[in-house]
Amino acid sequence: MHMKKFTVGAAMLTAVVSLPASAATITHHAQALSYGAPAANSEQINANGNSASAATAFSTPFVWGSSSTTQDASFAGSASANLSEGAIRAASAVENRQPISGPVLAFGERQHMNYSEARIGDTFTIGITDPAVVYTGAKATLKLDIHGTFTTTGDIDFASVYEQWGAQYTYNSFQFSSGLTVRQAGGFDLFHQANTLDPDDFASFEEYLDAFYALNDAYAASLIAGTGIAQHSNQAYLDSTFQLPTWTYELAETGEVMASLLLEIDLSNIDDTVFEWEASLWTRVILDSSTLNASINADFGNTAILSLILPQGFALTSASDAFPQSNVTYADATSVSEPATLALIGFGLMGVAVARRRKSA
Repeated sequence: MHMKKFTVGAAMLTAVVSLPASAATITHHAQALSYGAPAANSEQINANGNSASAATAFSTPFVWGSSSTTQDASFAGSASANLSEGAIRAASAVENRQPISGPVLAFGERQHMNYSEARIGDTFTIGITDPAVVYTGAKATLKLDIHGTFTTTGDIDFASVYEQWGAQYTYNSFQFSSGLTVRQAGGFDLFHQANTLDPDDFASFEEYLDAFYALNDAYAASLIAGTGIAQHSNQAYLDSTFQLPTWTYELAETGEVMASLLLEIDLSNIDDTVFEWEASLWTRVILDSSTLNASINADFGNTAILSLILPQGFALTSASDAFPQSNVTYADATSVSEPATLALIGFGLMGVAVARRRKSA
C-alpha cells in the first residue's frame, strides 16, 4: 500500500484591491457534479445554499454509436459539498467486463470515463475580540486536509498516451485535484453574473462577449491567493499539461493519499477583514473499452475538511452561518503588543512556512 503525507506550502495575504461596483448577492455556495459516459449528468448548484450532492450510477449494457459491440461496463460517481461540515467529497469508478456480444473494440476507439467534482465557498469575517492578546505578526491559517485512495484491478496500460492539439492525453488514467482559493468579497457574485449572462439579452453576440469578458476580468482581479494539488497516473500527461505556478503536481500511485493545502492571512494590522474562500475537489478515471476485466477507482469520499487556525483574541463569523465553529482552533500568542491602528493594507503573495497548530490556552 502506497501512502503519502505532505503539505502544499502556500501564500500569505497582505492587502486589498478595489472591485468594480456590482451587486453582491452571492455570499456562499455549494456545488456538486458527477458525470459518467454514457450516463447522464447529475448536478446540484446551491447559490447561497449550504449543501449539494450528485451521483452517477450506470451498469446497463450499451452500444457505442455505429459499433456492433454490446459493452458490459459500469460507472459510479458521487460528489457532495457541505458547509455545515466544512467538507467536500468526490469519487469516480469505472469497471469493464467482457463484451456481451460483438468484437472487442480496438484500443483507443472508445473510452469509459467518470468525473465527479464538489465545491463549497463562504464569506468569512475575522475580527478582534480581545485587543489585550493581539500581537504583531498575528496570522490565520486556512487549511484543507484531503484524504483519498486510488485502487485498480486487472491488467491496465497506464503508460499509453496520444497527442491532440499539441498536448498529451491518456487512454487509461486516474487522477484527482484539489484547490483552495481566497478572493475579495464580491468574487462569488461576479462569477455568478458571468455564468448567468444570456446572449439573448444583448443586441449582438459581440456585446454579450464584451460583457462576459468584463465580468471575467473583474473576477480574475478579485483573486487574493490560491494553491492546489493535482495527481495523475501518467507522467507524460503531467509533463505536457499547463501547470499553475501555485499548484503542486505529482505522479499518482495506487494506495492512500493524504495532503494539506494551506493559505495564511496576515491579521497584524487589521480591525477586521472580510474575504471569500472556495475549496474544490475533483476526481476522474478513464478506462479504454478494449481493456477488459479491469477497474479503476478514485475514492476521495473520505472527505476533504476545511479548518481555520486563529490566534487568541480573534473570532470568526461566516456569511452562511453554517460553517462549524468546531473547525476553528486557536493558537497562543507568543508576543504581546499594543493594539495596532487596525487598517487593512496591501495584498500580495509570498511563500511561507507551515504554521504549527498549538494547544489552546
